Amino acid sequence: MTYTKPYTAVAVQTVIRHVKDPAWRDEIVRENVNRSLSMMDYVSHRFGAAKLFVLPEFSLTGAEHLRSIEDWTKVALQIPGPELEPLAKFARDNEAYVGGGTMEYDPNYPGRWFNSAYLFGPTGELLIRYRKLNGADVQGHTTYSTPPALYDLYVKTEGGEDALFPVVDTPIGRLGMINCYDINFPEVVRTFAMRGAEVLLHVTGEPYSPHRDIWEMSRRTRAFENTMYIISANHGGYVAQIAGDTFADAPG
Repeated sequence: MTYTKPYTAVAVQTVIRHVKDPAWRDEIVRENVNRSLSMMDYVSHRFGAAKLFVLPEFSLTGAEHLRSIEDWTKVALQIPGPELEPLAKFARDNEAYVGGGTMEYDPNYPGRWFNSAYLFGPTGELLIRYRKLNGADVQGHTTYSTPPALYDLYVKTEGGEDALFPVVDTPIGRLGMINCYDINFPEVVRTFAMRGAEVLLHVTGEPYSPHRDIWEMSRRTRAFENTMYIISANHGGYVAQIAGDTFADAPG
């Protein structure tokens, strides 16, 4: 760890529109990105410059589960890509770190999509791309791939096992990232700790339900047992596309 001064980290919790019709993807993604940028800009002006911003899981596209893999790959974004460039530019303009989560399509894995996290650094470069390890079919209706499900191909394509648990050394500490359900697996966070992670960015889209207390306990336990900070950003609300340009608040 090389930093010597305290810094401000921000968990960005915002309303997210879901992309239901792939034809509306670009417009809805721009709206979600602009909403997050507005909140990040407000925080920077209202409370002073922050060094680290964390957005939720699926914060660019939403997460409408009941659809085919073919539809998902039409909705999924590439990392890095033009849709994420405004976030990279914010990081560059503010000399900050900006991380979040999105469904991702990678041409190296045709016919698949990943539940991924990304982190841009102060020069706008992509520092971390992490793909969720657990929970691909936890509710019986999601269709994303995980690195363990195609381990040999994944390790070969990504250049080694380090790609499964990426940690980057920065002036504000050694940073790692995980997605949502991964926080409930002690082995995942412990592996990041063994690789030197000091601050873990948890991009999540967990439900507001009676199970919420369990998630909160998992966060506190993972931080305590691994002697690290965990910054968790969850969805603030959901707005679903019904048909065409008609939207409605999602139940709950």
